[in-house]
Amino acid sequence: ETNAVNKVLIVLVVFMIFCSTYIAIGSPQNPNSTIIVYYFHGTVRCPSCTMLEELVRDAVEIEFSHELETGRITMQVVNVDKQDNKHFVDDYCLNAQSVVLSQIENGKEKQWKNLDQIWTLLEDQGQLWEYLQNEIEKFLKGTPR
Repeated sequence: ETNAVNKVLIVLVVFMIFCSTYIAIGSPQNPNSTIIVYYFHGTVRCPSCTMLEELVRDAVEIEFSHELETGRITMQVVNVDKQDNKHFVDDYCLNAQSVVLSQIENGKEKQWKNLDQIWTLLEDQGQLWEYLQNEIEKFLKGTPR
């Protein structure tokens, strides 16, 4: 009877170590689904463009730090003037610096959304922050539109 209890305790300890290691590594909640927050810009950048990038980065890093750590969200800053990135202009109908959310499932884009209100909200950073947070949360819940 003592041997059986010891074996159960050993199994539980091993299981707890495995689980804590798995969480510490930062495995995504759903390994088949990731949200990419893109910030697209050109080579020539005005002060507002760089400020917008900083605000987007800060909002994502602060409001979604857990999702970044687990891989549920990634952020990519992309210069669309570079030859390898020019396809994004057509892919996402870009006509200026933009923030686009893209949901990737099983390696394929399931849906995307251009956050077209970023420039009108730039003057009110609180509203811009809230807009970014709300739109990203909608994507995380699977209801972006």
